[in-house]
Amino acid sequence: MTIYRIYSIDRAGKIVDAESLIARSDNEAFDRACALKKESDYEIWNRSRLVGVSRQWVGKDRHL
Repeated sequence: MTIYRIYSIDRAGKIVDAESLIARSDNEAFDRACALKKESDYEIWNRSRLVGVSRQWVGKDRHL
């Protein structure tokens, strides 16, 4: 199991919230983060590696 970080991003591109998520893979982390249905933009990170991005007006993008 790996610890991922989900960073909520405001419209200015600044981090406004962060939470941890434990998952077995990048795909699972991305799917679980999307299931949280956050109302802000967010990014999913594994240490210093970007796993995925969700932008409210653009959609979701996996970085696998």
